Amino acid sequence: MLDRTALLAKTPKGLEEVKSRAHGVPQKLRTLLIMVDGASTVADILGRFPGITEIETNLETLVAQGFLEAKGGGAAAPAAPSPAAPAATALSAPAAPAVALPERPDEALRMLARKLYDTMGPAADMITGDIERARDPAAFSKVMERVARMLEGSPAARVKSFRDLAEAIRGKFFAG
Repeated sequence: MLDRTALLAKTPKGLEEVKSRAHGVPQKLRTLLIMVDGASTVADILGRFPGITEIETNLETLVAQGFLEAKGGGAAAPAAPSPAAPAATALSAPAAPAVALPERPDEALRMLARKLYDTMGPAADMITGDIERARDPAAFSKVMERVARMLEGSPAARVKSFRDLAEAIRGKFFAG
């Protein structure tokens, strides 16, 4: 049984499955895998599916098969950052990300590309490579302008979560 306070995140194997269907995960499990954002606890995810009892079993299956990992929760694991960390309201101010940013910019950009994929689904494929290749403030700003246009009409909470992460990355790696 999964610790309900643990954060769930995709493993590299899980990210590979989302991007390329490399492991042939059944559609029900794959859909659930796509929904895992790295900032939600097991309880948060279960709360999105009230009355659907197999969700917890499906999450356990994805963890057991190495597509997801549970971080934090329980006494044996290190404490994870709170998914409810306060976020900046203005887009120009760096936000406190729900997850710790990697130390390397290329890893942070991959994280941002995954977040966009989680926000938009497969439509994000056309721009995630550009995000991962941004290496200076001008390139990062240019690709973020394109992303902003693509996100028009997307659910506000998902857009805010993506923008908060993007601004945190901008502040850490592309400031000044």
